[in-house]
Amino acid sequence: MVRAAMKIIVEIEFAKYYRFLGRCDPTSSEYKLLKCGIETSDPRDSTVRLVMMLCASDEAKKLLELAEIICPDAVHDIRTSIDLARTP
Repeated sequence: MVRAAMKIIVEIEFAKYYRFLGRCDPTSSEYKLLKCGIETSDPRDSTVRLVMMLCASDEAKKLLELAEIICPDAVHDIRTSIDLARTP
């Protein structure tokens, strides 16, 4: 039996997302994953804009590792998403 990788919804606050995206190498897999994000509002506070991405748990961990190096502002949002491990 093959077990599918767990999917995680990663949410990053709008400004942090664009800062992170702008610092990524456009040829990297992390950049491609970030580009697939969907802009939305936080359901708890409609004034807060978010970008959501559905990714495998290993992809989320790679985003976290890269954010720790190039965009520390995004680390908290990514880590929180991983810790919640919300699935669609």
